[in-house]
Amino acid sequence: MPTFDFKCEKCGKTFSNLVNAGVTEVNCKCGSKAKKIFSVPNIQFKGKGFFASDHKCSGNCCKKEGD
Repeated sequence: MPTFDFKCEKCGKTFSNLVNAGVTEVNCKCGSKAKKIFSVPNIQFKGKGFFASDHKCSGNCCKKEGD
């Protein structure tokens, strides 16, 4: 199950919770409903091939027109 961020409608507290992807509301510790908020995912790219400088190019394949 993924971890999602939630914000309480009553107290304004923001917290993370491990729930199914379809869950849009959970209960806060204050007893009110907390709604799912969008946050930046925690993604790490490791290994080769994630940058334009990581590939090997021979010949004219990388040259732009007019160069």
